[in-house]
Amino acid sequence: MAATVMALAAACAGGNSASPGSTAPGRQIEADGGLVTGASGFGISRSPGTGMPDYVWATTMVTNRSDQITGLTASFGLYDRAGRVIGQSDTSAPILRAGAQIPVGTIVEVPAGSDVDKIVATVSPLVNLSEKDQHPESVFTTQGVHLQADPTSGAAQVLGEVVSHYQQPVKQVYVSVICYDQANRIIGGGEHYVDAINPGQQVAFSSDSLTVTGAPTRCDAYATLSGASAS
Repeated sequence: MAATVMALAAACAGGNSASPGSTAPGRQIEADGGLVTGASGFGISRSPGTGMPDYVWATTMVTNRSDQITGLTASFGLYDRAGRVIGQSDTSAPILRAGAQIPVGTIVEVPAGSDVDKIVATVSPLVNLSEKDQHPESVFTTQGVHLQADPTSGAAQVLGEVVSHYQQPVKQVYVSVICYDQANRIIGGGEHYVDAINPGQQVAFSSDSLTVTGAPTRCDAYATLSGASAS
């Protein structure tokens, strides 16, 4: 795994880099390795009468305050009003460059009809996937990000473009989407992988899915390296 980061740092020299649903606005917790979690939130997709569980998109804003390019593991615990854990899941999708900020999220299954009261996000750096970032200026930005709803089905997607400011081609760029309501509370999000992008290129993306509570007033997209970018 360490070879992956070394390959990324060497090969990638060189917007966004980077109530219902929202908990811990503005609260920051620093993990070892300089990773800091900020506001967290969630969105729920329910399918009553189908026998299927409810699906929750849990997400937290993560800032890398270190001088390292690092992988991470984010663990999400979902709790009901009685303080019981009703769902849990992990993700290690993104790699963060020094100084980068990105929402990190994943799908969590909970029993159908669950009343999710809060989420607790714990983020830890992957020490075997971390090294000094020699080129923190190498970034991806996003542009033209917008929410597009299907008036027939009610389904929604977030679309836009990823722009590469790298000097080499990169594969499997991770795009993380975070959505807000009118009160600026996080109400869910989604993700996507851009298969490949060349230096200076603009590549369109559409979120693979979007799990939100209610109607978002805005959604933002951030792009970064993933663990598969150097494979």
